[in-house]
Amino acid sequence: MDMAYAKDLQSRGQRNSYAGSPRKPCSPGFATRPSGSFFRLAVADIHHKDPPEFRLHTAPLSQPSTRSNITTTPTSTVNSHHHTHTFNMSLTTLVIPADYSYVLVTLLLTGVVNQYHGILTGTRRKRANIPYPNAYATHEAANASLDAYQFNCAQRAHANYLENLPQFVISTAIAGLSHPRITAGLAGMWLVGRVLYARGYVNGNQESKGSGRYQGMMYVLGQLGVMGLAAEKLYRMIM
Repeated sequence: MDMAYAKDLQSRGQRNSYAGSPRKPCSPGFATRPSGSFFRLAVADIHHKDPPEFRLHTAPLSQPSTRSNITTTPTSTVNSHHHTHTFNMSLTTLVIPADYSYVLVTLLLTGVVNQYHGILTGTRRKRANIPYPNAYATHEAANASLDAYQFNCAQRAHANYLENLPQFVISTAIAGLSHPRITAGLAGMWLVGRVLYARGYVNGNQESKGSGRYQGMMYVLGQLGVMGLAAEKLYRMIM
């Protein structure tokens, strides 16, 4: 079938026009085989005359911004025969200050304070003879027994610590990128406040209604401080 078709083209003077023209790349999705005149001629008829060319022009990186630590590349342009595409690309660089180690120390100490709460709760549980897996003593047992009441206070102090821990850790890690020493000081205030909060809470009695926890309310100042510094750092990075 191939030879008959080729001879027919030759008889009409079309074979030489294909054979004399140079082969051009096929369109994507088409393949050629070394033999078979019909297949080669059929594909040659739909070749691209001018395959598109793409050139990427990239400018060098500019100097990093001292205000927000953002490094940008001005513009990258891709040119084709019919279209021009422009991309604005930016790179954000986080610079860790040398004093950031102070921040890391305070973050590590959060685990130590957490362990302190666990020991405090465990000793009060044993003293009140509250078996696992009971998380708290009943209301009647807490009113009747000081040990049971103090166990409930220790358990609640630990729970409050864990409730505030995630936002404190994240805020401290971000705030320390701009003001490491101030952040470490506020974090230290938070840690000391959490210990005083737990001790004051646990050492009260039924009449105090847990008011001893206010001894450690300084932790609120430390937490609000690091959250404010973290918000300021993120604002500078975005703007």
